[in-house]
Amino acid sequence: MLRISFLILFLGSFLLFSSEKLEPTIALQLQWQQIMEKKGGSVEFADFWDFNMKYSPDLLEEWAAKNKEEKKLGLLYLDELAENYLFYMRLKRMYPEEYQSRIQMIRDEFEIRALGRKIVGLKKESVENKTPEKTAQLTVLTTLLKKKLKRSFEQSQQRQHVELIRLENEMSQLKKLYINRQKNKKFILNQRFDILCGNKK
Repeated sequence: MLRISFLILFLGSFLLFSSEKLEPTIALQLQWQQIMEKKGGSVEFADFWDFNMKYSPDLLEEWAAKNKEEKKLGLLYLDELAENYLFYMRLKRMYPEEYQSRIQMIRDEFEIRALGRKIVGLKKESVENKTPEKTAQLTVLTTLLKKKLKRSFEQSQQRQHVELIRLENEMSQLKKLYINRQKNKKFILNQRFDILCGNKK
């Protein structure tokens, strides 16, 4: 009963965190303009912001925190976020199915990071005030985190396996092309020679 009720409470707090409003300041928008000018892009800040607020708001929180600490750190971190966002937009345009798979991966990673923060917070609380309830909560959360990490790893391995198969097929085709050209070397060179010399049109 404790396990179920705690998970319900945790999910409630998780949803509250994910919907928490982080205001885009003028400073952050100016940094985005700098990044876009450097990359030669024209992506609207609002689109980038909405995407991250929907799928990984904690990364925007981290960006804001780094920016307060030192603007250079904020700019470097934003550059990484921008690269990721541009990659996903290209993926969405060219490979919609793969894009949907990656979006699920982003959601999973957000849940994993949220679990990690919750565990760290409970550990700190337990140092000052250790109770049976907190110990039980930590057990539930650590078990859940391990399961999610395992699932994330397995999904990542599956994606890499699919990519390896695709690359192997491409290499196989390239190898066949190379062998075929090598076999027909004399014919290819003579044909190109004749074309360049005007012997053949």
